[in-house]
Amino acid sequence: MIHEKKAKQLLKKIIEHAQLDRSIFVVVKDEDGEKMNDTNKVDEIIDCIFSVDCSEVLFADRIRRKYKGWLFIVLEYERLPEEIISDYSANEYTEELVKIGELVL
Repeated sequence: MIHEKKAKQLLKKIIEHAQLDRSIFVVVKDEDGEKMNDTNKVDEIIDCIFSVDCSEVLFADRIRRKYKGWLFIVLEYERLPEEIISDYSANEYTEELVKIGELVL
């Protein structure tokens, strides 16, 4: 991927901002819906996302036991960093995360 470094910076900023709320656990699922990460460590989450072409990143609230939002990530060789988020849940929480991530670019 040409813009991998910038794309990772964007996702790292989003994940770190989400994790400011200690109740949030970030879950990465592959194309088959299989959970990929075992920890809530940013580096492991980023590695999981970049190990597949398409992934879903879910922001789970451990206290309320529900997802607050999700991102659908598609990695293609020439895709710009701001284009890797192909879709996301249309709610205030996720829209704020996406805006925070785009400030990196």
